[in-house]
Amino acid sequence: MEAPIPASALIHSATLVSAGIFLVVRFSSIHQLNTALLTTATYMSLITILVGGVGAATQSDLKKTLAYSTISNCGFMMLFALTNNHSLCFFYFLAHGIFKALSFLFVGSVVLLNAHKQD
Repeated sequence: MEAPIPASALIHSATLVSAGIFLVVRFSSIHQLNTALLTTATYMSLITILVGGVGAATQSDLKKTLAYSTISNCGFMMLFALTNNHSLCFFYFLAHGIFKALSFLFVGSVVLLNAHKQD
């Protein structure tokens, strides 16, 4: 969280969301063969949604709030990918990208207007 806001936006968009969700969707046929793996991954995505949402709601730092909300959104996209709902997963992926880009622009403006204070 020590990176400047544009670097944080790039890290979140490139590594956390894009690559991981793409690989899960790409190899979804392998996931569907193993029901134990599918069940475990589904429960893990539900836990990720819950922990990310609670974490985002309890933070006072704007960038940490965005990071935790990204984690929660990754859980949603993972859940959609694991349930073979690929069209909803890609729609959510696109909506998440647009929303996060606008959120980081907004947070950067707010931090700049508040004399570089993120709380």
